[in-house]
Amino acid sequence: MSNNAFLGKLLSEHTLADYRRSGLFTCGCFLFLPFIFGLWGLIASLTYARETADAVLGFYFSLALATISLGLFGLFALVSHLSPAWLKKSKLVIYENGFVKKDLFKTQTCLWNEIKEVNPLLLVYDKPRLNTPPSDFGKLGADTKERGIYEVYKKDGSKITVSRRYTDIEGLDEQLIPFCIQAPNW
Repeated sequence: MSNNAFLGKLLSEHTLADYRRSGLFTCGCFLFLPFIFGLWGLIASLTYARETADAVLGFYFSLALATISLGLFGLFALVSHLSPAWLKKSKLVIYENGFVKKDLFKTQTCLWNEIKEVNPLLLVYDKPRLNTPPSDFGKLGADTKERGIYEVYKKDGSKITVSRRYTDIEGLDEQLIPFCIQAPNW
């Protein structure tokens, strides 16, 4: 453990969780059927006895469908493989007197005594759940821990948004929940 003269003793370091594998599987599921139909059409157009304009058009369409499916899957696989290059730049470091949030472009520091208020929010995608109070977050499903964020308002008027997608975030929960008006039920 190291010390910081301003923030005190280092308690923990957190990085963003890795969600690459689930996205790659989903992309493969979406592109599997177009690829199969493309191969099926390609084989059908090659085995067609007469060479007509329809057979040639079917051949090129099927070839294009199979190629585009493979190309999109390959592009998504490449992007998901390279994404940790910029995700590793995001880090949350908790000290005994505050925390530091490091992103790709900026570093934000907050002492515990600088916090005016903390607003726990849940990122929702449907209108009925938009105004869900923090005490009911747990009733919405198992993934509320991953969709939760903290808006930390400092006494100087600035705001720091901290996602709950960091690994082992319970240490930050313990420090921020006392500043919440209504404690979240993650």
